[in-house]
Amino acid sequence: MTRRWPVAILVALALALVLPGCGKDRKGHPTERKPQVALTTEISEADLGVALYPNGHTAFDAGRENTRTGSAFLSTTQDSNDSVEEVYAWYREKLGRPLQTDVLITDGRGAEATLVKQDGADSIEISIFGVSGKTRTVIARRRAPDAEQPKSTPEEPTNEPN
Repeated sequence: MTRRWPVAILVALALALVLPGCGKDRKGHPTERKPQVALTTEISEADLGVALYPNGHTAFDAGRENTRTGSAFLSTTQDSNDSVEEVYAWYREKLGRPLQTDVLITDGRGAEATLVKQDGADSIEISIFGVSGKTRTVIARRRAPDAEQPKSTPEEPTNEPN
């Protein structure tokens, strides 16, 4: 298990961003595209799909949501003075069963844990590890597109002459 997990999340988030912009229709005329991605730096428990550890404080949040499909990638990082084992046990109980990944590793250097719960295409991944005398928890949620939303919408036709 690596301690670079928070960096990997931020890199994945940056690579996954789709920036809105101007395009051209089939005839080369400029068209405005409506933004499809909303960025956020405030993530709630409801957004994550799991309660936040009560003795933790948020270090930073980051997320993006596709406004057309409802899909999202959201993450929060929290620090706590409680042990890795305490935080792990708390989240393990909150996530319930079944868990796709449930790992707690303890050795002479400290403890690290990973929990993953998946429901169809939705997933919650929690990584817990020691850093700078504290316990850091990174929670990442991948939310699948809404079932009733179209995955893509065709560009609106323009009324400009040929």
